[in-house]
Amino acid sequence: MFNRLKTLPLTIILTILIWMFAEAQFTAAQDNIRISARLVSPSPDFAVFALDEGDPKRGRPSINVVATVAGAKAQIDRLYQLSLNATPPDEDFRALAFAPSLEDLQTSANPSIDTVTVLNGLRYFRARGLTVTAATPPRIRLKIEPLTPATSPATTRPE
Repeated sequence: MFNRLKTLPLTIILTILIWMFAEAQFTAAQDNIRISARLVSPSPDFAVFALDEGDPKRGRPSINVVATVAGAKAQIDRLYQLSLNATPPDEDFRALAFAPSLEDLQTSANPSIDTVTVLNGLRYFRARGLTVTAATPPRIRLKIEPLTPATSPATTRPE
Protein backbone atom coordinates (compact mmCIF):
# COMPACT_ATOMS: atom_id res chain seq x y z
CA MET A 1 0.00 0.00 0.00
CA PHE A 2 2.78 2.41 0.94
CA ASN A 3 4.62 1.72 -2.34
CA ARG A 4 1.55 2.69 -4.33
CA LEU A 5 1.28 6.00 -2.47
CA LYS A 6 4.90 6.80 -3.38
CA THR A 7 4.06 6.74 -7.08
CA LEU A 8 1.00 8.99 -6.73
CA PRO A 9 2.92 12.33 -6.64
CA LEU A 10 5.00 11.25 -9.65
CA THR A 11 1.84 10.31 -11.55
CA ILE A 12 0.22 13.66 -10.75
CA ILE A 13 3.32 15.61 -11.83
CA LEU A 14 3.61 13.68 -15.10
CA THR A 15 -0.09 14.18 -15.80
CA ILE A 16 0.24 17.93 -15.30
CA LEU A 17 3.29 18.09 -17.57
CA ILE A 18 1.54 16.14 -20.32
CA TRP A 19 -1.52 18.36 -19.99
CA MET A 20 0.66 21.51 -20.25
CA PHE A 21 2.40 20.16 -23.35
CA ALA A 22 -0.90 19.24 -25.02
CA GLU A 23 -2.40 22.63 -24.17
CA ALA A 24 0.54 24.41 -25.78
CA GLN A 25 0.32 22.28 -28.92
CA PHE A 26 -3.43 22.44 -29.43
CA THR A 27 -4.32 25.97 -28.39
CA ALA A 28 -2.31 28.81 -29.82
CA ALA A 29 -3.12 32.34 -30.90
CA GLN A 30 -1.41 34.53 -33.47
CA ASP A 31 -1.84 38.26 -34.10
CA ASN A 32 -1.30 40.17 -37.33
CA ILE A 33 -2.44 37.56 -39.82
CA ARG A 34 -3.34 39.24 -43.11
CA ILE A 35 -6.38 37.72 -44.77
CA SER A 36 -7.99 38.64 -48.06
CA ALA A 37 -11.35 37.22 -49.15
CA ARG A 38 -13.31 37.85 -52.34
CA LEU A 39 -16.82 39.25 -52.07
CA VAL A 40 -19.37 37.33 -54.09
CA SER A 41 -22.83 38.66 -54.84
CA PRO A 42 -25.69 36.48 -53.57
CA SER A 43 -27.78 37.53 -56.57
CA PRO A 44 -27.03 37.98 -60.28
CA ASP A 45 -29.00 41.24 -60.19
CA PHE A 46 -26.34 43.27 -58.40
CA ALA A 47 -22.65 43.46 -57.55
CA VAL A 48 -21.29 43.83 -54.01
CA PHE A 49 -18.13 45.76 -53.15
CA ALA A 50 -16.33 46.61 -49.90
CA LEU A 51 -16.12 50.36 -49.43
CA ASP A 52 -12.66 51.81 -49.15
CA GLU A 53 -12.44 53.96 -46.00
CA GLY A 54 -9.99 56.35 -47.68
CA ASP A 55 -12.26 56.88 -50.69
CA PRO A 56 -15.91 56.02 -49.88
CA LYS A 57 -16.95 56.22 -53.54
CA ARG A 58 -14.51 53.53 -54.58
CA GLY A 59 -15.34 49.93 -53.82
CA ARG A 60 -13.10 46.85 -53.81
CA PRO A 61 -14.16 43.36 -54.86
CA SER A 62 -12.39 41.88 -51.84
CA ILE A 63 -12.04 42.43 -48.11
CA ASN A 64 -8.57 42.78 -46.61
CA VAL A 65 -8.20 42.44 -42.85
CA VAL A 66 -5.62 41.89 -40.16
CA ALA A 67 -6.86 39.22 -37.77
CA THR A 68 -6.06 37.42 -34.54
CA VAL A 69 -6.63 33.69 -34.94
CA ALA A 70 -6.76 30.92 -32.32
CA GLY A 71 -6.55 27.18 -32.84
CA ALA A 72 -4.08 24.32 -33.18
CA LYS A 73 -0.47 25.49 -33.24
CA ALA A 74 0.38 23.69 -36.49
CA GLN A 75 -2.64 25.20 -38.26
CA ILE A 76 -1.88 28.67 -36.91
CA ASP A 77 1.74 28.43 -38.07
CA ARG A 78 0.63 27.33 -41.57
CA LEU A 79 -1.90 30.18 -41.81
CA TYR A 80 0.69 32.72 -40.65
CA GLN A 81 3.16 31.51 -43.30
CA LEU A 82 0.43 31.78 -45.95
CA SER A 83 -0.41 35.33 -44.84
CA LEU A 84 3.24 36.32 -45.27
CA ASN A 85 3.38 34.65 -48.71
CA ALA A 86 6.24 32.55 -47.34
CA THR A 87 4.71 29.32 -48.63
CA PRO A 88 2.66 28.73 -51.77
CA PRO A 89 -1.05 28.89 -50.95
CA ASP A 90 -3.21 25.82 -51.22
CA GLU A 91 -6.41 25.88 -53.27
CA ASP A 92 -8.66 26.47 -50.24
CA PHE A 93 -6.70 29.54 -49.12
CA ARG A 94 -6.61 31.00 -52.63
CA ALA A 95 -10.36 30.58 -53.00
CA LEU A 96 -11.51 32.41 -49.86
CA ALA A 97 -14.86 33.85 -50.88
CA PHE A 98 -17.76 35.33 -48.93
CA ALA A 99 -21.30 35.99 -50.12
CA PRO A 100 -23.22 38.29 -47.76
CA SER A 101 -26.83 37.29 -47.19
CA LEU A 102 -29.58 39.20 -48.90
CA GLU A 103 -30.92 40.17 -45.46
CA ASP A 104 -27.58 41.82 -44.58
CA LEU A 105 -27.67 43.80 -47.80
CA GLN A 106 -31.30 44.88 -47.61
CA THR A 107 -31.55 45.81 -43.92
CA SER A 108 -30.22 49.35 -44.15
CA ALA A 109 -29.21 52.09 -46.54
CA ASN A 110 -25.56 51.59 -45.52
CA PRO A 111 -25.12 47.83 -45.17
CA SER A 112 -22.17 46.51 -43.24
CA ILE A 113 -20.97 43.13 -42.02
CA ASP A 114 -19.11 41.98 -38.93
CA THR A 115 -15.61 40.97 -40.02
CA VAL A 116 -15.09 38.31 -37.34
CA THR A 117 -18.41 36.65 -38.19
CA VAL A 118 -17.55 36.67 -41.89
CA LEU A 119 -14.15 35.06 -41.39
CA ASN A 120 -15.42 32.45 -38.93
CA GLY A 121 -18.10 31.53 -41.45
CA LEU A 122 -15.58 30.71 -44.19
CA ARG A 123 -15.09 27.02 -44.89
CA TYR A 124 -11.29 27.36 -44.69
CA PHE A 125 -11.38 28.30 -40.99
CA ARG A 126 -14.15 25.87 -40.00
CA ALA A 127 -12.44 22.89 -41.67
CA ARG A 128 -9.18 23.54 -39.81
CA GLY A 129 -10.70 24.26 -36.40
CA LEU A 130 -9.48 27.87 -36.42
CA THR A 131 -11.35 30.72 -34.75
CA VAL A 132 -10.90 34.39 -35.59
CA THR A 133 -11.09 36.26 -32.28
CA ALA A 134 -10.50 39.82 -33.50
CA ALA A 135 -10.14 41.64 -36.80
CA THR A 136 -9.27 45.09 -38.07
CA PRO A 137 -11.45 46.66 -39.37
CA PRO A 138 -14.16 45.25 -37.08
CA ARG A 139 -16.96 46.03 -39.59
CA ILE A 140 -16.87 46.31 -43.36
CA ARG A 141 -19.24 48.65 -45.14
CA LEU A 142 -20.66 47.33 -48.38
CA LYS A 143 -21.63 49.02 -51.61
CA ILE A 144 -24.33 47.52 -53.82
CA GLU A 145 -24.49 48.29 -57.52
CA PRO A 146 -27.37 47.02 -59.67
CA LEU A 147 -26.33 45.18 -62.80
CA THR A 148 -28.10 45.89 -66.03
CA PRO A 149 -28.44 43.03 -68.47
CA ALA A 150 -26.20 43.32 -71.48
CA THR A 151 -28.18 44.16 -74.56
CA SER A 152 -26.86 43.83 -78.05
CA PRO A 153 -26.74 47.03 -80.07
CA ALA A 154 -29.56 47.46 -82.53
CA THR A 155 -28.54 46.34 -85.93
CA THR A 156 -29.36 48.65 -88.73
CA ARG A 157 -29.57 47.59 -92.31
CA PRO A 158 -28.34 49.94 -94.96
CA GLU A 159 -31.16 51.07 -97.23
